[in-house]
Amino acid sequence: MFSTSRSVGFYHLPVSKVFVSSVIVTSLAVSLPLHHVRHLFVYTYQDIFDKLELWRLITSKLVFLDPKDLVCGAILIFYWRIFERKLGSQKYCSYLLATGFLASLLELAALYCCKKAELDLDSLPTGPLSFLFPLFVPFFCDIPRVAVTNILGIPVTGKTFTYILGFQIASTSIESVLVAGCGLISGLLYKANFLKIKDWFHVPNFVAGIADKTLGRLVKTETVQQINTPLGATLELQRQQEIELLEEQLARQQFRQMRNMGGMAFQPRGAGIFGNLFDGGAQPRQGHNQPAPAVQEEQVQTLVEMGFVRENVIEALRATNNDVSMATNVLLHNS
Repeated sequence: MFSTSRSVGFYHLPVSKVFVSSVIVTSLAVSLPLHHVRHLFVYTYQDIFDKLELWRLITSKLVFLDPKDLVCGAILIFYWRIFERKLGSQKYCSYLLATGFLASLLELAALYCCKKAELDLDSLPTGPLSFLFPLFVPFFCDIPRVAVTNILGIPVTGKTFTYILGFQIASTSIESVLVAGCGLISGLLYKANFLKIKDWFHVPNFVAGIADKTLGRLVKTETVQQINTPLGATLELQRQQEIELLEEQLARQQFRQMRNMGGMAFQPRGAGIFGNLFDGGAQPRQGHNQPAPAVQEEQVQTLVEMGFVRENVIEALRATNNDVSMATNVLLHNS
């Protein structure tokens, strides 16, 4: 009835797929067979303001010359695919272009100010950092923080590793801190709709249509890619992980059923199927007679602010017994 596997990869996410593949291919090409042209992908104050080589602003965003940044950046692009799933490919691409443009302007302004303040800076770090760091703003503001465990009294959440990746890239040098800071400010300006940038800086519909008919066909995923979920080393951990996976899949199934039946069917977690599977019971399903749990308005608002429809949020919370993390997964996989 259920399989112990979950959807992964870039299914229906063409922008993320093109983004990560192009960055990896170009970075490896410049680092290995085309290493003699590496100097074309960096820029300094002299290159921009003295030599007026403005094209370096574009080429420097195309490749990672630092292997560490390439690994961390590729993982971040993979994580950020959640925003393309939430916003849609066209809006996600618009967000990347708008915030990248703002971040690049802020970099130039910061570089000019540092030069006037007689602060010596080396070449700025390469790679699409101007597109990656602005996404930390909606990641911090819109994605729920769900504690997983505690280490030395410090709460560790599902978002902790993502922050560590960003800190690893930003802490490389002073120049990296400058680029990361410009990216974060860019994300804040976009969130505040500075100069109404959301209204005029977006990908036109005809451009999106052309891209979908050309690049979209090349990167189209025919079927959902699936892998088996790795299980724990002990039988107890394996059983717990299997139960959690089945709960999540059951919640998704219930969510789809609730949408089809007008939000009436509900089965509480921990009873029903899990009693039948693991306790040997043959308890009949309560179905329509089982009252749905009351959802908390605070949880509803948290998910609505992420861009989900209020009615769908309420159904997802009921299907997951008010588990915000699981409800978020259900909404993302059914959006």
